Amino acid sequence: MATTTGLRDTIVNVSGELFVRQGYDATSIKQIADAAGCTTAALYYYFEGGKDAILKEVLFSHLPDVGITMDECANAASLSELLHCVAMNMCAQESDMIDKGRWILAEFPNRGENERQLMHEKAKTMHAHLTSLIQKFISDPDEAATIAWLHLSASFGYGQMFTSMQLSDSVDLPLEKFSATLARLLGSCAD
Repeated sequence: MATTTGLRDTIVNVSGELFVRQGYDATSIKQIADAAGCTTAALYYYFEGGKDAILKEVLFSHLPDVGITMDECANAASLSELLHCVAMNMCAQESDMIDKGRWILAEFPNRGENERQLMHEKAKTMHAHLTSLIQKFISDPDEAATIAWLHLSASFGYGQMFTSMQLSDSVDLPLEKFSATLARLLGSCAD
């Protein structure tokens, strides 16, 4: 059995693994408790709302916080360099993160308004962070915000198509080439 100080985190982690592997609807409270090494009573002690309450925690913990990844690029000398660095860092996420992202996308239409709002807020936070980095090179806030959305959408799309759909098995567009081309195209906005 997990220690009580880490049991809550253990429940969230194993729930996330089960949700990703077999889906939210196919995962039972008993399966979660068994995987966490606790009783269902202990599970309900930490998550009074049961599986729905666990889902909210899992969604929050599984949604990527790429602020740190973006901050690694903050010293870029040009908009193209910044965008290339961000795309490389975002798209090079470990496959576990991609599996989590795929699961979240699949679950999105089935979630309630609160969970969808949480996902929207995370995406808007990521966008705001990138926009602030872009504003070092683009003074117009609206243009910087648009470039940030374009960049995030393209990078996310690359990850979905070339990783989730495994298009890279039959199409030769390596991450480096994609990232450099995207950065060059969007970076020309600063010229």
